[in-house]
Amino acid sequence: MPSTHAVDALDLLAELSNIAMGSAATALSQLVRRQVRITSPQAEVLDWSSVDRAGLVGYLGVRVETSGAVRSHSYLLMREEDVRVLVDLMLGGDGSGSRVLEREMLLSGAGEAMNQMMGSATTALAEFLGAAVTISPPEVLVLDSEAAADRLRPSEGQVVRVTFHLHVEGLIESVFYQLYDAEVLPGLVELGTRAAQRVAGVQPPSASRTPPPPVPPEPLRTAPAARPVEFAPLEPRPVPSAGRNIELLLDVPLQVTVELGRTRMKIRDVLSLGLGAVIELERAAGEPVDLYVNDRLFARGEVVVIEENFGVRVTEILSPEQRVRHLARGQEDGA
Repeated sequence: MPSTHAVDALDLLAELSNIAMGSAATALSQLVRRQVRITSPQAEVLDWSSVDRAGLVGYLGVRVETSGAVRSHSYLLMREEDVRVLVDLMLGGDGSGSRVLEREMLLSGAGEAMNQMMGSATTALAEFLGAAVTISPPEVLVLDSEAAADRLRPSEGQVVRVTFHLHVEGLIESVFYQLYDAEVLPGLVELGTRAAQRVAGVQPPSASRTPPPPVPPEPLRTAPAARPVEFAPLEPRPVPSAGRNIELLLDVPLQVTVELGRTRMKIRDVLSLGLGAVIELERAAGEPVDLYVNDRLFARGEVVVIEENFGVRVTEILSPEQRVRHLARGQEDGA
């Protein structure tokens, strides 16, 4: 029987999964244009020897690497027949299975759907934890044999399995799984506990705030004769320059990105891309390119060639007012 501490940790992991997959369900709903609900996460720690690998045959999945505050790799596993329904809906079908999906299209659609799900789930988790968590491009897996399923074996021999119920309006009533290496559980639970305390307004315990032991009362003594208090004369003291403080930030690295242009495409158009395909951007030739600092529009410039490398000559620095307007517009677009 698991200990109370272990049960509490698994309950907390289930709550974190509930937050993350709630956002994933919203992203999947937008892809398939149907109401999607992901409910009732249940977490458990299993020895890999007790996992039914034969029961995973016929599943598709993705391998997801996260870095930052949460360093782990996990697997999101869904039944192939459920994925076929989702991909058919993504391609404009009715999910009845009447459309014949080629293997390559099925895997591409599965990767896109699960990528959107895990991207949204990771973003929601990072926001709740109040920490940076990034996700790598997922790798699509086909579990067509027990040997293929056995390649999911964790390095430490124990795996955390979270089971979810998947409901897609009128089409799917099923379950899917997320598998973690058990070694990620303590760190994830610690971050989750701190986040839960922060949300609840509870001050986390700190060794420095341990109340001192009570001091026994001193025996009564005769009060000394009172005398005037003398203070040292006030003298002006130099105020540290703000420039000294800003120097502490000068070595902080920032991500600088240059964007040539953007466009919007339907899923079917993205899945049909091949070698030699041309994507038309929503920007005319000769227009300045956008320069982003940490994903915030900062400046504009023109593309130049420096020896064998591309570069950007800055032609405009956005004012603080312009940056605020662009930030507000970006938040509205993301809402």
